[in-house]
Amino acid sequence: MIGDVSSKVERRTPASQARIQTFPISDVFGLHGMGGYYLHHLGLSPAANQAFSKRFNTRLSSKHIDVKEMAAVLHALTTWLPLFAGCNLTIYGDNPAVVAGINKTSMRGGAMLPLRRIALLAAAHDICSL
Repeated sequence: MIGDVSSKVERRTPASQARIQTFPISDVFGLHGMGGYYLHHLGLSPAANQAFSKRFNTRLSSKHIDVKEMAAVLHALTTWLPLFAGCNLTIYGDNPAVVAGINKTSMRGGAMLPLRRIALLAAAHDICSL
């Protein structure tokens, strides 16, 4: 299940740039796969088009849990990239290493590659508070 650990970086934007606050949430299911959903307002239930679940491919299933968790965040971002463009994102996850990596935009090990892709996608599509 999703824990209460939140990765959030505050970045101020001018008042003229009102941004939609969005909350993507992702998690990994052991050796089997990943899933996630997003909400525009906390407390609501996600619609069917606001959720995903995906089995790991054989290459990813043998990786460390940090790599899998970061891959789940990357998959959530790429799945809804057009919807997240220009938004403020608050990403929720239950892995402290991944949360710290997203906050610092740096981490050691195999999870750095998906983290780098996340940072590049966020910069290219004007996504803040990642």
